[in-house]
Amino acid sequence: MTARKNDDQESMREPEQPEEVIDEFDPEHLRYSEAEYASADVDTREVITAIKVRKPGKQEWFRLHEKLILPTTIFHRESKNSLSGEPWLVQPKCREMFKPKDLSAVCLQLAMSSVDTVFLWDRKVARKGEESSDYLMSLETIAEAALKSTVRMEWDNANRCYKFEYATADLGEPDWPTDRTMADWTRLAFRDRNINREDHPVVVEYRTGKPAA
Repeated sequence: MTARKNDDQESMREPEQPEEVIDEFDPEHLRYSEAEYASADVDTREVITAIKVRKPGKQEWFRLHEKLILPTTIFHRESKNSLSGEPWLVQPKCREMFKPKDLSAVCLQLAMSSVDTVFLWDRKVARKGEESSDYLMSLETIAEAALKSTVRMEWDNANRCYKFEYATADLGEPDWPTDRTMADWTRLAFRDRNINREDHPVVVEYRTGKPAA
């Protein structure tokens, strides 16, 4: 009797469904939904991991930070990737290892483009005791304007200096990063391009012509 009952229970069970076979390369299976990438409910903080040292591009609208600025010295090493050379920070104890004419006195200043690209402008300035020029004065004028307004600069070949224009649209104030000091930005920009000892490969290359590794 018990065996008959068990047989009846077995016959009443739902038949097992075969496991669905998924084609892992089916476009419908691989397609993503916007919900997967939604981050509205997630608090985030952007971390900038690299920053370029360069002048503003000729089509680039930009602003300059009022306080994050550093007068210093740079050596522009010849580079096939840049007409103006690759900028290297030269520590004070190493500056005497170069001819003065081969070093550039600059003001490094934090800049931000109208599309929120952060960079350091290595603006050339007159050396101590050196008379300024129309070229250097044009850069200084542009830098002063960029503290308060969004500007764009362009080379004026006829006058051998830069000219600039103001943005007529209200682009608002830059959303400057607030979690780094000028030392932090300089360290980030020159972490692999810091001339800090007499036997530095770039110093050896400069003195002997032997290419740095």
